[in-house]
Amino acid sequence: LLVFAHPDDECMFFGPALTTLIEDNEISILCLTSGNFYNIGNIRKGELVKSAEVFGIKSDGVNIIDKKEIPDDGDVHWDRDVVSNEIINIINKTTPDIILTFDYYGVSGHRNHGELFYCLQSILHDTRKLEIPEVYSLESISIWRKYISILDILYTLLSYNQHKLLFISTLHQVLTTQKAMYCHWSQLLWFRRLYIIFSRYMFINT
Repeated sequence: LLVFAHPDDECMFFGPALTTLIEDNEISILCLTSGNFYNIGNIRKGELVKSAEVFGIKSDGVNIIDKKEIPDDGDVHWDRDVVSNEIINIINKTTPDIILTFDYYGVSGHRNHGELFYCLQSILHDTRKLEIPEVYSLESISIWRKYISILDILYTLLSYNQHKLLFISTLHQVLTTQKAMYCHWSQLLWFRRLYIIFSRYMFINT
């Protein structure tokens, strides 16, 4: 189960994990907003469904929440009880072996990303004792490492340890992730196009 905040998070940040894990696993995704900051939520929901198809995720595995208590707005604190209940509902529905989400910083510092980390943290300590074997959070890195592409591989391998999951994309997986990102046409501003070109295609969870 992949838990993220906005349509396009799945390919911008989790592409290497999705393209690897989908080969031997059934993946479900939970997006906590429709990405409606600019009032194009319906468009972005459709883009997410198309992106999921590129990764090989079935349509019934795509779950998108669209509630006023969970707005697409980095200046708003989410109602964590509402978010946690939505996550718990999907956990009960999908019974995942592992859950992937953002860490406390959320890669880009977006508040909505970080909220998910704290919500899952509280769920893990919940008295309901949901059966979640493993939860992994995406490791945020410095900005200079984000845009040096394959050059970051040496630093990554030297700092890697057995307590982390590491996915390094093949060329085919890179192209799949890029194809998925191009499904999000409404979001293809110049800086995201640069991200597609120069991003390191590695996914590290701790």
